[in-house]
Amino acid sequence: MKKSDLNGAPHYDRLKKYMILMLLTIFIAEITVFPHPTKGINTNIEDPTPEYFSSMLYSIGRLASLNLDPSIREYLNKLNTSLFSNKNTICVVLMYHNFYTDGPRKGGYYVRVDRFQKQLEILEELSFNSITINDLYYFLKFNKKIPERSVILTFDDGFKSFNLVYPLIKQYKFKCVLSLITGYMDSVWTISKNDLLRFEKEGFVEFASHTYKLHNNFKEAVEKKKYDNIKWDLKKSKSFFQKELGYKVMAFTYPWGYGSNDRELRKILEDNGFLIGFDIWRRNVNVTGDDPLSIARIDIAETHSNDNPGKFREIIESLID
Repeated sequence: MKKSDLNGAPHYDRLKKYMILMLLTIFIAEITVFPHPTKGINTNIEDPTPEYFSSMLYSIGRLASLNLDPSIREYLNKLNTSLFSNKNTICVVLMYHNFYTDGPRKGGYYVRVDRFQKQLEILEELSFNSITINDLYYFLKFNKKIPERSVILTFDDGFKSFNLVYPLIKQYKFKCVLSLITGYMDSVWTISKNDLLRFEKEGFVEFASHTYKLHNNFKEAVEKKKYDNIKWDLKKSKSFFQKELGYKVMAFTYPWGYGSNDRELRKILEDNGFLIGFDIWRRNVNVTGDDPLSIARIDIAETHSNDNPGKFREIIESLID
């Protein structure tokens, strides 16, 4: 009998190879029998359904990612078959409102266009990649693999001035989310419906409900538990997206962050198909395991003095130290 047979090393190596082969076989079997996956916005990337992440493949993959055997982990990494984000992965969600091109500082929730461009350059320089709403949801719920430094740009209220920065969104290839008060679309201060159709077609913009017309009275509705009013408003908002854009909205943006901790409101959102709730600046980053109905956002505006490129860089670099 060979000495190597006594210590079992060749058998152990074969066992590891069998395990790897088993993982890959299950992976192929799983992806060929799944129902049609959910698609991200105008990309050719297909996101697995929630059932995918609750499958046997997910459980086995979790074991492989626990570093129980570094050699197997290394082999799988070489094959680029990891389905899960590493422990350092973060998603930063930035919030914007209004923009202008020149003149004296306006203060409030404004950002000058050239400063916004500098901010995009900083994000690009620091290797941030934009992701979709679907990506964010599956990352938070199931640790789906996303870029280690991910970002989502959100723009609240649907101001017409978004048109000033949209060319930069396309130039730097950053996807974004427009949170719309749908009952006021085509007003003198809002983006037009034709703009929305163009944005969706070009594939850089997703949408979130920011109420139908309840925006300014949302805090009162929550505090006084006017849940029937909220239900009606949400249904009207959802109907706008479906009828006008053919878009199934899955994200809601809380006006000023009101209501994200209200249990009844959260149930209403879930019952109406909302999976993501964009909140306000409660923490700096979003990581796997965080609550999808309370997405932390950093408000970038002159009123916070963080629109300055130097200050902006300081904030972003502090998140990745």
